[in-house]
Amino acid sequence: MNSQQVEELTRILSQHNTFFVATSDDNQPWITGLYMGFEFFPVVGESDQFGLRFYASVLSDSRKRKNLAINPKVSFYIGPDQPSECIQGMGEMYIMEQSEQEHAYQVLTSNAPAAQFFIDNLPVSPAIIKATEVKLANYYEADKNRRYFLDAETGHELLNPWTGGGVNAAEVIEAAAH
Repeated sequence: MNSQQVEELTRILSQHNTFFVATSDDNQPWITGLYMGFEFFPVVGESDQFGLRFYASVLSDSRKRKNLAINPKVSFYIGPDQPSECIQGMGEMYIMEQSEQEHAYQVLTSNAPAAQFFIDNLPVSPAIIKATEVKLANYYEADKNRRYFLDAETGHELLNPWTGGGVNAAEVIEAAAH
């Protein structure tokens, strides 16, 4: 993602301090709400290209933590109760090492100050989601829909695995109309 796309996503992300994350175990999905922090990071070797990471805290004995031990693939939703303009995506979620928790919790609590209560009072561990697909959905202005495919480790933007290129929902709607 380039700096203009980062600005567009940051505008929406900054309006929310929680997100819904879906995990699965043995093909049984589970969804949960979590406090959320986010950061964009520069892609090594690319000018004006950024990847995206999310941070959360996960209860030590939670179902999501058990699911993550089996399958780190997750999907997420960030947006209002009515999905007028939102961010949907997929990624890989991992429980972080204790040595990494200071940075994770700093990013998390700077976006979601209420998360500090859970960090201070419950048996939680920091978790990271390395985004692999991010979709900006605007249900009122279809020409603003965008989808980005990212390498989980490096943040490099990848081609759409289904079409070999980027996806613009307005183009899909336009093509379907003809």
